[in-house]
Amino acid sequence: MAAQYAETAFIRDIISLVFLLNKRYRPFYKWMHRSLAELPVLGGRIHDMLHELVTMHQHVRGEDVHWRKIDLIEDIARQIIGEFRSMGLSCSESNFLLDHGPEIAERIEDPGLRNENVWVE
Repeated sequence: MAAQYAETAFIRDIISLVFLLNKRYRPFYKWMHRSLAELPVLGGRIHDMLHELVTMHQHVRGEDVHWRKIDLIEDIARQIIGEFRSMGLSCSESNFLLDHGPEIAERIEDPGLRNENVWVE
């Protein structure tokens, strides 16, 4: 159950992040899946990867599902990190998505927003 919740939270947050990379807010959940596919920056690619993630259990069985999901999640993170770098948002060499957060936050011009606690929703 916890793993399923973590996967769902990851998907929601990645979708929000792709919308922000496109300078748009994530729409209401009812429309976000279709809207994601139409975004020019990573939209179609991430849409397809997330679709594969949520449907993988239908065509992969046993322990392989676990490892394939991990590989796919890491690939999604690499895509996002690559876009951070290509947009000049991060120069970090880390492969860990969260390591890019502080570097991106440093680039925020508004001091009030820059100093916000990113761990609080």
